[in-house]
Amino acid sequence: MSFTKTPSLPSASTQLRPLSVSKMVVYARGNHCDRIHWGLHEVTRISVIPTSSNGDLADSLFEATVFTKATLSLPFPHIPAYRKEKQFADFETLRAAICRAVDVTHLLSRCRFCKAIQAHCAKEINSSLEKQDDKTHLALEQLMNDIVALLVPLRCSLKKRVCCGKLQCWHLLSRFLCQ
Repeated sequence: MSFTKTPSLPSASTQLRPLSVSKMVVYARGNHCDRIHWGLHEVTRISVIPTSSNGDLADSLFEATVFTKATLSLPFPHIPAYRKEKQFADFETLRAAICRAVDVTHLLSRCRFCKAIQAHCAKEINSSLEKQDDKTHLALEQLMNDIVALLVPLRCSLKKRVCCGKLQCWHLLSRFLCQ
């Protein structure tokens, strides 16, 4: 029995295309009339304010308010593009998921983006906020805006592949803000 090896070259139709970021279309509350047409690349700022607190930090509720470039050009720039109420545990879950995403992306050394994200997300939010209820929302807001500032410059060209950690972080933050 003999095996012959035939060289196979990928044809133009089977070559991999570079990874890219797609624009999200979200349906708030499941209604088609309440569509949200903004992409993460349009976000300029995220504001986090406390809405309720019962002593247990994990059960505290915060409102994440998203401001986009389009809302800044309106006559009333203080009107947000989107608001969503989240528990503190949701923010911590997002931080941990982003940390995991950039941690497992590279085998030997991390890219600049993954190093920067790792530096921002390295410590748990709980440990830095013990007995500081009045500063919790400020720390959450700072974390969210730092992540957005690192993600927004994400631009894909047809010739350059994007780090998988970047794409995973983009997806995680988009899903967090829109669900």
